[in-house]
Amino acid sequence: MSYNEELVVRGEFLLPIEMFDYWFEELNEMNEGKKGKPYEFPQSSIKLQAVWHQWLDYRSLEGVARALERLGLIPHHDDYTTIWHRIHDMKPKIKLPSYSKVEVGSDGTGFKTGSAGEYRTYVYGGIRRKYVKVTITADVRTKKLIAVDAKIEGGSEAKVAVKHIRLLKENGLKLKFYGDGSYDTNEVFNSICEAESVVKIRKNATTHRCRGSWRRRREVRKYMNLGMA
Repeated sequence: MSYNEELVVRGEFLLPIEMFDYWFEELNEMNEGKKGKPYEFPQSSIKLQAVWHQWLDYRSLEGVARALERLGLIPHHDDYTTIWHRIHDMKPKIKLPSYSKVEVGSDGTGFKTGSAGEYRTYVYGGIRRKYVKVTITADVRTKKLIAVDAKIEGGSEAKVAVKHIRLLKENGLKLKFYGDGSYDTNEVFNSICEAESVVKIRKNATTHRCRGSWRRRREVRKYMNLGMA
């Protein structure tokens, strides 16, 4: 039942119409002290359109905005050019946890930049579509996003995790880090240092490969003493 409710709430998240009740209040705050042309559309509305853009192109987003205007939910709609500029000008920020200790895990995934299937390759031949590699670090208990990095191909998940771990430490957060075998590197364990960790040690790990990381050497020895290697 709780999972079913989560799915329902997820659907409500895609159309939080309550925000439209504060349309003009938000615009007044955004335009206070602003030089030049004032904003015509609140940032909360643009953020919602950015979420919808995962499934819709910019012209379709204008169509949705028109429908919302006809329903009387918003005073007027933005066109696709305005939507494009506002979304591309966004600089999203992730709010770090306010509590002092956090349990985080990192993981990465990749997806193709093209969406034309194999047809384009069949017709034109020799086209190599690039991949986008996304690595996230999240609170394993609350499931809230802590940090995210996206790169066009290449890039190491472990190096991104090191950057995220350092970010948390620089903000005074104590952490416990979780990661699979791809995070079993000297750099990751050096960044973790004395903090707690649950990182899968690779089957071929040896203490000889831990030069420069006393922490990883210690974890590998524990792994070997358990008879796992």
